[in-house]
Amino acid sequence: MKVKRTRKRKIDREKLRQAVAEKPDAYLRELAEQFACTEQAVFYMLRNLGITLKKNPSRTASGLRKNERSSGPG
Repeated sequence: MKVKRTRKRKIDREKLRQAVAEKPDAYLRELAEQFACTEQAVFYMLRNLGITLKKNPSRTASGLRKNERSSGPG
């Protein structure tokens, strides 16, 4: 039986996962500077890790979420 081995990469998966956990709002360029690589490399590694864009709650036409609307009098 063959042993599945991963090749050495420029970006360490666990360090990247930890960096995103510490600062989830970091831009790709900030992460790229931290790991001394390109933004594209960070993007592909995040995609491989299953980390995608931050999801915002859906907004209504008035710009407020349904649960943020204040109910009027009576």
